[in-house]
Amino acid sequence: MSNVRCHARMCDNCHSESQEVWAIGPPYPEWEAVAAGNCVQLVACGSCGQLWLESYYEPFASFRYAVKWAGDRALFEAEREKDQGLTLCKWHEAEVRFVANRANAATLANIKAHYERSRGYVNLLPSPDPNPVRLGGT
Repeated sequence: MSNVRCHARMCDNCHSESQEVWAIGPPYPEWEAVAAGNCVQLVACGSCGQLWLESYYEPFASFRYAVKWAGDRALFEAEREKDQGLTLCKWHEAEVRFVANRANAATLANIKAHYERSRGYVNLLPSPDPNPVRLGGT
């Protein structure tokens, strides 16, 4: 018997071990809908089960972003019910900007292209500021 531990295989769909944000695409993972709110939805990777919070941004709601969701469906639904998803939208935007600091080159290029396409109206460029929006009463 070997004492070497096997490392989990990377998810071929969402790359959850190394990816924290998906911006626009392609490529963009295949998701399964879990729960929906106003302008946000909770989705799951069909391959590994990782939850992601997804939202679409202007212009024309054609720019799609997903960030890793550390909570569960119950947290999503509780937050959605508080204010019809407004706090979830604010959390999503701030989280995209913060985790973009660790994004790969392709994701950063997509974020920059979106910023330019929206003429700066939608700014999801990386920010050094941690996400100030707290969920779950914290």
